[in-house]
Amino acid sequence: MLSNEIQLSKRQLRTLEELALKGEVSRLELSRYAGLNTPETISQLRKKGCIIHMVRKPRVDHYGVKVYAGFYSLDKSQKDDACKLVIKNKEVK
Repeated sequence: MLSNEIQLSKRQLRTLEELALKGEVSRLELSRYAGLNTPETISQLRKKGCIIHMVRKPRVDHYGVKVYAGFYSLDKSQKDDACKLVIKNKEVK
């Protein structure tokens, strides 16, 4: 369970919001939406108690080469708490 007392930076807030709303989000999408250095932001959220999963999925890049892209998702048990936390932090800012 996520505490309602957690304070989030703007980048953390946008990242958590995206994860709560979309479910599974690629690292690239998060970087576009919430800013660069997504792995560091995910690490910060995990330290604050968020359970965030990451899976690597095969993709084909622009050159036809098979690569693996990272996709993040918030644990289902925390989705409702995350939504409440996002709303609370948006009201504070």
